[in-house]
Amino acid sequence: MNLPFWLAVDAPQVFGALRLGHDGLERLARFRLGALLRVAVQAGFHADRFRAVGIRNLAAESALDPLGVLGSLPSSTKQELREAGRAALVGGRVGDGWRSSTSSGSTGEPFRVYYDARAWATLKYLVKLRARAACGAHVGERVA
Repeated sequence: MNLPFWLAVDAPQVFGALRLGHDGLERLARFRLGALLRVAVQAGFHADRFRAVGIRNLAAESALDPLGVLGSLPSSTKQELREAGRAALVGGRVGDGWRSSTSSGSTGEPFRVYYDARAWATLKYLVKLRARAACGAHVGERVA
């Protein structure tokens, strides 16, 4: 799928978050965190971390308390992720059509993050536009 497709598909949901109250945003955040955890466990590096803290049935536990599941996991450092290499990626490889972004390395060494096409479109464009809209800026207006 291409960028315009994902922008069109996901824009209503991304911008719809602007109309949610506190409780609605909290429900959405819990739902998305649970979904993220269920994907993360598919990568060897992350699956090992879930097992190490005794999480056996992630689908059930993350559905009930995704914040609790996340809180039970030790933090991952950039160095651990670098050392894990492809084991930190679902499927153990960079997928076809994935994009990447690299940090500036201001703390020592640059760090590369990979995104599938849908996540790239959402983060690169929709989330930025939503943040500007939340501040009252409109598409096409200059922002300093």
